[in-house]
Amino acid sequence: MFDIQLRSFKDRLFDPSCHYIPHSISPLQITITAFSAGLAACYSASQHHVLLSISFWLLNRALDCLDGALARHRKAASDLGGFVDLLGDFIIYSLLPISLATGQPDAWDAVAMLEASIHVNNFVLFYVAAIAEKRATADGKKSKELTSLTMRPALVEVLLRTLSGSSPSPQRFSNAVKAISTVHSTLLTVLALYALRQKPWRPLSSPKDLSNKSKENIEGNGGYPDDSRNPFITARSEFANSITAIEAGYLVQDIVVLLIEARLHGGGTRRLDKTLLTHHIGIGSALLLLHYYIARGREVGIYVIVMLLLMNSSTPLLNLRWYLRTFAPQRRAAILLADWTFVLNFFMARVWLVWKILAVYGAHHGWSAFEAYKNGLRTPCKLGTGALWTANMGWWTILVMNTMGRARAFTLGGH
Repeated sequence: MFDIQLRSFKDRLFDPSCHYIPHSISPLQITITAFSAGLAACYSASQHHVLLSISFWLLNRALDCLDGALARHRKAASDLGGFVDLLGDFIIYSLLPISLATGQPDAWDAVAMLEASIHVNNFVLFYVAAIAEKRATADGKKSKELTSLTMRPALVEVLLRTLSGSSPSPQRFSNAVKAISTVHSTLLTVLALYALRQKPWRPLSSPKDLSNKSKENIEGNGGYPDDSRNPFITARSEFANSITAIEAGYLVQDIVVLLIEARLHGGGTRRLDKTLLTHHIGIGSALLLLHYYIARGREVGIYVIVMLLLMNSSTPLLNLRWYLRTFAPQRRAAILLADWTFVLNFFMARVWLVWKILAVYGAHHGWSAFEAYKNGLRTPCKLGTGALWTANMGWWTILVMNTMGRARAFTLGGH
């Protein structure tokens, strides 16, 4: 939950509208209307009306923000109103995943995991709120709360504070961020490798001469090969979909972390790593769009996407190099070993991997990797793939030159 981070934005958005709501409409009536919209979202989801369900869900969220704002504006906030509001929220929170699975019966395992995570998270939320209220009462403090409960920071902030301390310095906070990214990248690499080795993924790779068949497919498909029966493109896996969801969730939370980190450094948006922020927004948006297609059962190219997730394998080595340079600069041999290991990994995970994807794709049509790039990719995909490979090759070349220069400096006794 990012309540504390988003609270001020929500208040600026909804507080002005309270002046225009007739006095005949009470906050409780808005709460009941929000609950009704939530029920409509659940019913629409069970009937697989995706856009209608999303529309009712957004209406539910908007009204849920408005009822509290109106109660505070009229100084009419009460424990009963807060209870009814939370009760309605959690009924919808529990019912909506079940409704989604009713409309898509093969998703019950995902629903079970989601419901379990919701209830564990709710236990943490309410228990921490009770402790905070108990301590405030014991100390005789009266703090202003904007919700019916004493809200604590988002769980991602709690994790970062645990790793970096209650009052972290910018450097210590950055260390915690790198530790989390290392764990995430390592876990995702292992999961991706496991998913790629599952039997349903294995594409056709026999060296049969399919050139005549490919030519016929190209002529009958607008100049492009027919991949409707290419398992490299059409193969699906619920496990692989879950991996892409983990990556999307990590990118969303890391965007929040980047904002918190910039604030700690005292520079606001000026201290943001805009390159990394742009990367996260771009990749995160693409993965969220992918999950829209997954929800509709129309996903393709999942095998390719999971292969691309192997690029995460370079992040732990990147952070290891940073750690050695920052905290153990005297360990020159270890630094050089980490440098060259990173150079090798970067080439394999970000340059060779692109060639491998093209080679496996081309095998279905009897093409080499270059022929697959030239004949098989549509123009947008061709431009994107070419830009990705060229950029990674350029970065790798610079990395090799810098590493060779550093090795010479170490040999001569420099730093």
